[in-house]
Amino acid sequence: QRLDGTRFEIEILATPAAPNCPPDLVGIAFRMAFPLNMTGMPFGSYTVEVNGLRTDFEWSATSTEPIPVENLGLTFAYIGADGNLWIADASGGPPRQLTSDAATQEAGGEVISYTFPKISSDGRFIAVRRDAGVPVAEGLKYQFGLWVYDTETGESRSVHEDPISPPAGFDWKPGTHLLAYGIGSDPNYFIIRGEKPDPNLAMGIYTADLDSGVSSLFVEPQNGYSLIQPAWSPDGRFLSFDELIY
Repeated sequence: QRLDGTRFEIEILATPAAPNCPPDLVGIAFRMAFPLNMTGMPFGSYTVEVNGLRTDFEWSATSTEPIPVENLGLTFAYIGADGNLWIADASGGPPRQLTSDAATQEAGGEVISYTFPKISSDGRFIAVRRDAGVPVAEGLKYQFGLWVYDTETGESRSVHEDPISPPAGFDWKPGTHLLAYGIGSDPNYFIIRGEKPDPNLAMGIYTADLDSGVSSLFVEPQNGYSLIQPAWSPDGRFLSFDELIY
């Protein structure tokens, strides 16, 4: 990673685990995050280029203090500048911090990140993906999780945790406390090259009822493909999802 004025240049170098592995036309989906230390940097426009892919952003603040906003009568959840889960409720009061354990590798020890918060229609429950990495000799060993936070009681509970399969999309059914969610497929799901993935490893759509505490399989795979990215219609009558084909 290099800094030249207002331009960040990042180069990713990768070495295949097996040099004789044949090319894969699809590849493996992944996500990488690059922290940028903006402390003391002047306000203005900046450019980030990663292996030739460019994006621009405006740097306009260094404070992590909540910014007062007009009360619009809405409640929403978000990931703050500190990496933790926050909520701003309809009362118009200051935002509340719901988690305090978000940490980067620079801090040492466990690495915890929160992403994709979704709030129930009545504003009581917040579902969020929580990834926890523990340093090991080879790097980090992760535990992927889907957690739900109760904004009234302050309690939290794990809906799904797995060291291999992270949450693959989740959505609240409108007017209820029913959370539908997908689960990432086993790595061997795509191990068979050919027309289709392994149907024996296909995952369905699950639900967690926060009122009853019951979790169950809601939609079974019908075509031999894993189901991901569930989304409810506004009236809660229909549930859509994707089939993981490639």
